[in-house]
Amino acid sequence: VYALKAPPHTYWRVDVRPLSSITLAGWAGDWTLAMDH
Repeated sequence: VYALKAPPHTYWRVDVRPLSSITLAGWAGDWTLAMDH
């Protein structure tokens, strides 16, 4: 949530399945969060 500069309350909206792969990519101050199943 911090890296994405999202409001703190969005933490509760991020749903990641156990053992899933997460990719956080950033460029020029913008971030992308991708989850692979």
